[in-house]
Amino acid sequence: MRVTYLAREAPGAANVQANVNRWQRQLGMPGSSQEEVSQLAKKVMVDGREGYVVDLLGPAGEGQKRILGAMVVEGERVWFFKVMGTAERVGKHKKEFEEFVSSLKLNGPRKETREELSWVTPKGWENGGEKPLRVLTFFAGDKSDPAEVMVTRLRGAQFGDILENINRWRAQVGLGPVTKVEDQPSERIPLAGNSAAYFDFTGPGNEQRPNRRMLLVMSVNNNDVWFFKMIGPQQVIASEKTNFEEFLKSVDVAAAEK
Repeated sequence: MRVTYLAREAPGAANVQANVNRWQRQLGMPGSSQEEVSQLAKKVMVDGREGYVVDLLGPAGEGQKRILGAMVVEGERVWFFKVMGTAERVGKHKKEFEEFVSSLKLNGPRKETREELSWVTPKGWENGGEKPLRVLTFFAGDKSDPAEVMVTRLRGAQFGDILENINRWRAQVGLGPVTKVEDQPSERIPLAGNSAAYFDFTGPGNEQRPNRRMLLVMSVNNNDVWFFKMIGPQQVIASEKTNFEEFLKSVDVAAAEK
């Protein structure tokens, strides 16, 4: 058996179809479609993390080959476990292989899940409990005036005009409105397999809460618009920015069950 890993950011590393297709090519088989892979890849839990196991049989004939493969995403790594050999010999060890994969203990932080969202909570962040219209709430930094992290989701039709939203976000840190979307700087970052808009708003705040800063990421996934927002004192946001970005890297959004 071979055990390997790739950085999660490597092209196709965390993509189930890409890895099943790679193993199929090693057997001299054509790659399967996404729908076919969803039938081939058996979902399993590995140390509290979601993984996939496949049993692939190569073209019939003398010396027919077989692969038992598994992949598990752990933080910034994707682990791969593969047994390859003649169909008869590999088949004798299928049960042992699946038991081995299910028994694995991984050292990285465990993902939590709520609704379609899964994530890793950064060290030091406190869960803010359930709040109306939010999927998640956290507090980070100085307890006397912490940064608040919130995750919300809107159906696409509920989002409204992007310029109006940008100006609403700017107002929350004491900034005046802009007349064009292009007047508000932003960058594109990857999030849960999609491209997302990343905004950084820094403003004077107000008399009660001066010197505010907000980091906000907006992503469209499964026809929903997801918002990941951290707002608070400028110095707290600066110290928690790395944690916020690591949190974003850990996020996955699954397709909603019908």
